[in-house]
Amino acid sequence: MKTILWIVSTTALILACAQGSPVGPLQHYDRATLAMKYQAVYALIRDLSCVDSLACADIGIGSKPCGGPWRDVVYSTATVNQADLMMKVADLNVYEDGYNRQEGIISDCMVAPSARPACVDGKCVDQNSTP
Repeated sequence: MKTILWIVSTTALILACAQGSPVGPLQHYDRATLAMKYQAVYALIRDLSCVDSLACADIGIGSKPCGGPWRDVVYSTATVNQADLMMKVADLNVYEDGYNRQEGIISDCMVAPSARPACVDGKCVDQNSTP
């Protein structure tokens, strides 16, 4: 019985230590790369052309240290490949989360306001920010 307890304890200890060990090289996050990832998302959604409000959508971008996106942006589904956009946003969010952890970034824990997308004069806009 003591042998089994010793084996279980030793195995648990080894597994606990192994989980904290990096398996591969540590990634370094930098501000310039983070800025390029934001620029790539904004470049993808810059054409806001629409015919009706059904072509307008929103997506949260960025990664706040407390969780959730920094902001909600409007884009046109008529001009954006949504799969590409979701991949770029996911890549940005994962990178920014790593950057925040590496740099010890803190933020308020307020939830970013949701956008209200609509087509106005042939362009998708956020009705929450339109006067």
